[in-house]
Amino acid sequence: MSGCGGSSGPATTLTQQQTVDHLTIALETPARPQLLTEQAVIVALSDAQGQPIDGAEVWLALIMPSH
Repeated sequence: MSGCGGSSGPATTLTQQQTVDHLTIALETPARPQLLTEQAVIVALSDAQGQPIDGAEVWLALIMPSH
């Protein structure tokens, strides 16, 4: 299984973004996250002009359904 082993080389990230009501939400995660370790997740919000939005509150619900 490719997700269970260690990685060699620099860590790469995967960025997904979506625009809703002139607000762009970008989520950056590890492309190949390691099991049973903490993962860095970056959430960036920007307005219609591409300017960052400061002071926003972001809530994530991360769920892993049983296999």
